[in-house]
Amino acid sequence: MNKTIGILLQALLAGVCLYYVLSNLDVGRLGTALAGIPLWLSWGALIWAAANQVFAGQRLRSLLPRLPLRQAFQAEAMAAGVSNIFPAKLGEVAKVIYLSRRLPDGMCEAMDAVFWCRFFDVNILMLLGLAAGTQLSLLPVVYSLAFVMGGVWFGLLLFRFWPGLTPLALRLIPAVAALAALRQLIAQVPQRLSLGFVVGLGLRTALLWGMEILLHGVVLSVLFSGGPSFSQILTVTSAGLLGLVAPGVPGSVGVYEAAIVFTLGAYGYDKDTALAAAIFLHLAQAFLCTTIGLWVFFCEGLSLGSLLRGKQTQPAPPSTQPQSPHP
Repeated sequence: MNKTIGILLQALLAGVCLYYVLSNLDVGRLGTALAGIPLWLSWGALIWAAANQVFAGQRLRSLLPRLPLRQAFQAEAMAAGVSNIFPAKLGEVAKVIYLSRRLPDGMCEAMDAVFWCRFFDVNILMLLGLAAGTQLSLLPVVYSLAFVMGGVWFGLLLFRFWPGLTPLALRLIPAVAALAALRQLIAQVPQRLSLGFVVGLGLRTALLWGMEILLHGVVLSVLFSGGPSFSQILTVTSAGLLGLVAPGVPGSVGVYEAAIVFTLGAYGYDKDTALAAAIFLHLAQAFLCTTIGLWVFFCEGLSLGSLLRGKQTQPAPPSTQPQSPHP
């Protein structure tokens, strides 16, 4: 029942967003804006998105030194590609399965790395949300995000500086196989949260999201004469990226576009060009990782059913293992 309600709410969100971006749309002006995008920008955006995926793989490998960079890149591309095609953010499940087949400690080691990557991603997104909320004077959003961020870090620092709390927390979690990864994650918090770990992973994560901001800034500056200011670019990017990770239809189709169009509209930019920018940015970010990611996904012998069950299928035969997408 709860899953059905969740799916209905996500579908409702996507429907509302699509209605917003498509209502009163001038198709002619939208087509003109898309046709006016220079070829160098199209190729540059694709190359930039590919570089971002490589950096994402390098970040993952920094947590899993025994994992080759090629496999780390494939894991990240598959996660992004699967999330763009299938619902419920199943890309993370696919990534855990892929990594667990290649790591000595299997599922526990894979879930640990995925958790920390996503945890730092969420922190960057919250900082971007704070920036967007401040620019748009959405003070309740700012206060809520600051409260959540502060609370989470306060809890983690308690485990870091008072290791005696860890055994207490572990006693509250049943020692069953299904919760083994969670128990291991909690047990490793005091060791993981060193200054070097936080700074290193924080800088790598900031680089990834900084590249996203730069891509948005270049595209918006080209499509809009005069170009938005830096604060406007930061706000638009923040809203778009928050829309991109919001629960909804696969790939956040409609939600991302609505976030970009709404934020640019708040600054007085016309809706048709704003939608053209959103469509171009969405395609630039999704095309390459979806193509490579689905190739890796099928080479692994995975299916939608295996992701929904959260269980590993049998590893693919050696002859079908994917090779590096780069020469």
